[in-house]
Amino acid sequence: MLIGLSGTNWTRKSTTIGRFVKAHPKFRVIGLGAIAQQCPFPTGSRQVLSASRWVMDKLAEALGGFSDEDFVICDRTCVDIMAYSLLASARTGEEVGDHLRSEVQAIHRKFYRVMLCVPAPPWPEPVQPSSEALAHAIELQPFLEKAAATLDPEPRVGPWDLDSRLDMLEEWLRAGTRTDGD
Repeated sequence: MLIGLSGTNWTRKSTTIGRFVKAHPKFRVIGLGAIAQQCPFPTGSRQVLSASRWVMDKLAEALGGFSDEDFVICDRTCVDIMAYSLLASARTGEEVGDHLRSEVQAIHRKFYRVMLCVPAPPWPEPVQPSSEALAHAIELQPFLEKAAATLDPEPRVGPWDLDSRLDMLEEWLRAGTRTDGD
């Protein structure tokens, strides 16, 4: 089972995943942030499309090491890769291109479900980011929404409340692991 959480900075994706994995230690975590930190191209607020392609390839490699019987949860997903690609395209004028779009879609379809974590008050509390970092997170949000709308199946918007998010993940786990005899 492959599930993932996507969203801009400080939307409590890692916190949600940490609590979920504590209750379900069979899940392995793949963090797209850790992958992006190794990227030889500019990422984040200075993202370029070469970085998107590189991160997409590394995510595909990481996921290739798991079977359908494994339990994997991703901290950021193809939604984030597409959002950063759209942001890079808007900034540089370079087209995202059909090849990258189809690669993102192909990997996205491997996910059982993806939750889009959107900011809600009192976001970004308790974090107090720099004004530059906060501006980037705000700038990224509409690109995440646009990216989510272009993917099939469209990611599901998760609730802000952590307990409700965990309930949603629990339901996905139950639904995704039922057998015909259940």
